[in-house]
Amino acid sequence: TSCGECLARELEKRESLTQHHLMVAAKMKSKAKQRQSEAKARIRKRMFCLIRPRNPHKVAWDMWVGVLIVYSVLIIPFRIAYNVKNTGTWWMWLDYTIDFFFFVDMALCFFTAFYNDDDKLVSNHDQIAKHYAQTWLVPDFLSTLPIGLFEVQCGDGGFMSSFKLLKALRFIRLLKLMRLLRLGRKIKQIKTGLNPNFA
Repeated sequence: TSCGECLARELEKRESLTQHHLMVAAKMKSKAKQRQSEAKARIRKRMFCLIRPRNPHKVAWDMWVGVLIVYSVLIIPFRIAYNVKNTGTWWMWLDYTIDFFFFVDMALCFFTAFYNDDDKLVSNHDQIAKHYAQTWLVPDFLSTLPIGLFEVQCGDGGFMSSFKLLKALRFIRLLKLMRLLRLGRKIKQIKTGLNPNFA
């Protein structure tokens, strides 16, 4: 009887330990799932509104912007040389449309991931915005100034002509040629998108 009671207590003790181990394992599994869920949530938050440089739509957009840049750098020297104003309705709205596309491209740059010097993809929104602000934001902005607005003011004898700022238009047009810098960047981005081994 004594041996039977000892055996029963031993079995009860082992069963209790087994239940304890199962409870501990269940808690660990639950915590692991929770950590995994939190990690996925962080990744989704980081990837929200993120544009990958090799996204086909991004590559197509870069090609379109490249075409607009080529048009700009061909037409701007002609306007500077012959002092041609774009005050006509059709030309004026064409320029406004092109400037609009460049402004959109500037906005997209704040959400486009990039490869750093170590060939690693940077997808953190803060780092992307900081990198763009410290590199291409100012040149892109200056090259996107709407010339048409200034020319309309000058052509209509507005406040600009009273301050003799017509010559400033030449300088503003020259700023448009800074789009050549953007063209080189777009070509590199297109190569990156089309060739996985290029970065």
